[in-house]
Amino acid sequence: MSRVAECEHCRHSFEVPSTLTGGITNCPECGKATEVGGLDDPLWRLSQVGGLLLAAGIGVACYLSLGPTVGWIAGVVSALGLWLISRGF
Repeated sequence: MSRVAECEHCRHSFEVPSTLTGGITNCPECGKATEVGGLDDPLWRLSQVGGLLLAAGIGVACYLSLGPTVGWIAGVVSALGLWLISRGF
């Protein structure tokens, strides 16, 4: 089964396999990477919220124990790391 995706760069619509739902693919028109929407799994959304809470908790713990600068850096790096993992990198 396939679904229709729209390139966020050139607005070209094209079909992609349903296995790419929620992922990233290259647009056949402009060649740039674009997200394929449609991932509506409630468990996935819950895990995203849990990841954000985890990153915030790490940031707060570091903020309280090591200082504001380290806390902010730890929170941002944790959130970025979890985001990269969620994107499959």
